[in-house]
Amino acid sequence: PPQAAAGAALRYHVIVAGFRSAAEARAAAERWRRGGRSPVVLPGSAPGTWRLSAFQSNNATEAQQALETLRADAPDAWVLTRK
Repeated sequence: PPQAAAGAALRYHVIVAGFRSAAEARAAAERWRRGGRSPVVLPGSAPGTWRLSAFQSNNATEAQQALETLRADAPDAWVLTRK
């Protein structure tokens, strides 16, 4: 599985994609990284699934603002709130 990055511990994540394999998630993360983002691969809600977070923060307002920006590249993006 992908290694957890420091951003994984933050509360709000803008999820831009979901994957059924860790390899696909890592490849997508690399594409977003080359595009100037700081993506983090997170485990999905179902076993063996992965989510790609293109923005991470502990601030809900920042996450909402990032969501609006990221929807230009990922129209189905959404905010995951971790407890």
